[in-house]
Amino acid sequence: ATSREPLQIPGERQRRIGPLTLPDPAGGMELNEAADSPAVQLFVERAQDGAPDFHLTADNASVVAAICIRLDGIPLALELAAARVRMLSVEQILARLDEMFQLLSGSSRTAPTRQQTLRATLDWSYDLLTPGEQVVFRRLSVFASGCDIEAAEAVGVGDEINAAVDRDEVVDLITRLVDKSLIGVHQRPPTAWYRMLEPVRQYGIQRLTAAAEMDAALARHAAYYLDLALRAEPALSGPSQVEWLERLEGERDNLRNALLWAAEHDKADMALRMAVALFHFWEARDYLTEGRGWLEQAIQASRSSNSAESRDLRVKALRCAGRLAHQQRDLSAAESFHSESLGLARELNDQLGIAAALSELAMEARLAGRLEQSTALAEESLTLCDEIGDHATTAYALLESGITWKDRGDLAQARQYLNESLAMYQTLGDVRFIAITQAMLGLTALKANEPASAEQHLRSAIAGHHRLGNRWFVIYDLQWLATAILARGEPRQAALLLGAAHGLGDALGEVITPIGGANAAALAAQARVALGDTTFAAAWGEGLLMSREQAVATALAAPDTHEKPVRSISGSPGDDTRLTRRELQVASLLARGYRDRQIADELSISVATVGVHVHRVLGKLGIRSRWQVGEALADTSQRQQTTQT
Repeated sequence: ATSREPLQIPGERQRRIGPLTLPDPAGGMELNEAADSPAVQLFVERAQDGAPDFHLTADNASVVAAICIRLDGIPLALELAAARVRMLSVEQILARLDEMFQLLSGSSRTAPTRQQTLRATLDWSYDLLTPGEQVVFRRLSVFASGCDIEAAEAVGVGDEINAAVDRDEVVDLITRLVDKSLIGVHQRPPTAWYRMLEPVRQYGIQRLTAAAEMDAALARHAAYYLDLALRAEPALSGPSQVEWLERLEGERDNLRNALLWAAEHDKADMALRMAVALFHFWEARDYLTEGRGWLEQAIQASRSSNSAESRDLRVKALRCAGRLAHQQRDLSAAESFHSESLGLARELNDQLGIAAALSELAMEARLAGRLEQSTALAEESLTLCDEIGDHATTAYALLESGITWKDRGDLAQARQYLNESLAMYQTLGDVRFIAITQAMLGLTALKANEPASAEQHLRSAIAGHHRLGNRWFVIYDLQWLATAILARGEPRQAALLLGAAHGLGDALGEVITPIGGANAAALAAQARVALGDTTFAAAWGEGLLMSREQAVATALAAPDTHEKPVRSISGSPGDDTRLTRRELQVASLLARGYRDRQIADELSISVATVGVHVHRVLGKLGIRSRWQVGEALADTSQRQQTTQT
């Protein structure tokens, strides 16, 4: 029997019926991918009931898929949207989904009254809730992409907005809402994650507005995410930074909404504190435009305040905005931000702010070719750091000094500074700057004509940057590693990695040659000369098709396995047991201990699709447990290498 909620009778076994499976965005939402989705199939069938000439085509498949995703695969919502195909194009339907309940107001005369419109169905469900359940349901609708129990308690409690809910009631009330199918729950280790389907959430927003609770709920939401950002800030430079980066990634939509609320309600100091706290997240995950935009907006809003707190925060915010501008290669803006930060820090006698700004200006001077000025600025920063005793600022000043000495050609001095910086970052547990410093040591070794040493450092950098999810630095590291491998006399492997770097950069929208690093075009030309056009094109093309996981796995392979890249565990072209590219991606993540949800998030596919891939991987590898995947991959690779030799 089907029911809105469990019957709670002896012998009852529950199986939750979810929405229809959606198209996989990783497939590009093209015709074949969309056509396989049950959600799309239902939409097309119902659209053809009223518009027999409607068909799913290559031109409209991505739009239909987007409609299904916006409606979260809810059958009634899909049917009502599809009914509009008689009067509107699918593009118009998608554009009007922001006014979902007006658009989806059509009805079926044969269905029960409560099932004739989406609003009627949700009204019926809402009216059956207890007052406490209604309050929590309304308040949780402010979460843009779901929340954990800690956030739910922070926003759901309180007695100053219409109805009182105590903190110790929230878990029980959410459990009842889950049982009544108004909130979904899944595991996002280490916490459970609660999420409303988007049409349900929009209905909750309307109820929240009608109850005059919206402002108070959004204020609670913003206060919670400010607190979360402030708790994350120190952790993002320490041993737990990977876990915190993952947590903030999952909260990205909620963080944006909190920043937007602060900006729209003239909470300049709040927006500034939050933007500064999130700087390391934006930088580590390559959200450069987004982060710089929030910082610039908060800086501008704060200029009307002359409070000590606001000015102190502005010193940091200017420095953060400058760093992101630098990452975007907007060096003029970066120097302007850092100069203003330095000037304000001097006014406030902020010694730490002065030291940090000097290091940043040293970097800009170095990139402009003013190496003597860069050295002087870095040394001035180091002198201040010695007086202050702040390890993170000292490590950064040492890093910048080391890079400058590398560029000046004093490699012994460069290594001394870089190794001191590395040791300090290792003590701090800062994975991100450990990886950056390893990369700089690798470039120093390259300049010293020590390719083997360079490879060792650069592989460490790649592993660190990949662990952090820093996409651009992985691309840079691959280019730098290709330089070392080419210098060691392996042009095919270099071409493979250069192709991978180019493909990954192209997928992000552009290919940027790292400042101070490899010239990818020149390297590719060298590899082409060494290999000949045909062999080079094959290696480059193979790398071009690699996922980030495959490229990293290939780069981290031991040097004597380079000529047998990831393809070595994929079987022969006629072998039905070979792993496909996607299965290989899933298998490599399984070998690293990823759960299905983590794999889905990493590859941007549904959990259900992951389950299918896992089943196929286990079958093709001839094993029963996901925990055997790593060993099976290693055994398969070893057997095939033995056969090939």
